[in-house]
Amino acid sequence: MPYKNILVQSAQRLHVHNNCLEIGGSRIPLEDINAIMLDHPAILVSVDFVKRCAQNDIAVYTTDDQHIPSAMFLSMPGKSKHLSMLRFQISASKPLSKRMWKRIVEQKIHNQSLCLKMLEIDGWTDIELYRRDVLSGDSSHV
Repeated sequence: MPYKNILVQSAQRLHVHNNCLEIGGSRIPLEDINAIMLDHPAILVSVDFVKRCAQNDIAVYTTDDQHIPSAMFLSMPGKSKHLSMLRFQISASKPLSKRMWKRIVEQKIHNQSLCLKMLEIDGWTDIELYRRDVLSGDSSHV
């Protein structure tokens, strides 16, 4: 099962050789890759690279000038686990969507407090307290 998400933030030439992604002197087996985020305007990819990603069900994302995802390349319908997940998320009931969003916001708050704790910055415990104030669907915008 793919588990690696690759973020490319510098000018690189991405290519596939022997069923491995070759990038910056590293080789990563395609079967280990879940997604690749391309976050630099000078990254070079070939049609063969995109084709091989599609064959291995690897989502490829590009970003805009503000580093926000702007495009996503997936394998064709019926072959993509990413597309089936997207369909599941779209068809989820409103209560389920709100509960999931609540959990996402809680986890983001927790991650922020952990970062402050690791950096030994005071106030991480105060931020952690906000987790209990998150409402379903984050209607309070904690």
